[in-house]
Amino acid sequence: MILISSFPATSIFIPSTRRAKFQAEFTKLISTLQSQNEEFMRQTFLNGAQVQNSIAHIVSNIQRSSLPNTQRAPEVEFPIFRVPYSTNPRFTAREQELQTLRGELEKKPGRGPTSCVIHGLGGLGKTQLAIEYAHRFRENYDAVFWLSAETEFELAKDYADIARKLGLTDNLADQNRCAEYVRDWLNGTGMSGE
Repeated sequence: MILISSFPATSIFIPSTRRAKFQAEFTKLISTLQSQNEEFMRQTFLNGAQVQNSIAHIVSNIQRSSLPNTQRAPEVEFPIFRVPYSTNPRFTAREQELQTLRGELEKKPGRGPTSCVIHGLGGLGKTQLAIEYAHRFRENYDAVFWLSAETEFELAKDYADIARKLGLTDNLADQNRCAEYVRDWLNGTGMSGE
């Protein structure tokens, strides 16, 4: 946001008798705009922190394995595969990473749902690796969902879409509840359909 911080000393359009009053109003307006800009910046920072907290909460919930079972809606057909990207035909030489992911995410006796974080510098192919894994091993899962966490809005929208697809709710207006329903479903089913 660009703010004008001073008023010109002379003006053709404002007589000198009204200049002081106008300049005082102008200064008050600038002060108000600056405080609103500061509030906007504070809220933007808080929203970013909320997204980080939401992601941490999601990871924590996925790692827990002993939540009450959530019943699937009978009208839902499995398997479900919702990944908005196709595989890259030039994807090569990442077999070791794919097998490591597979080993971490495979269902093992006595272990509930698991999660795995792919991390590294930008441009190293983390997204391509996740896309390739999702497509290559999709038959091993009842459901594969892609959630975009670029913005809080996109994440909430993706949760609502998944809740609708799974038949978990008819009320998509409460996006926090949709996210909760989806997390409970993921934890409660263990992704095995049992």
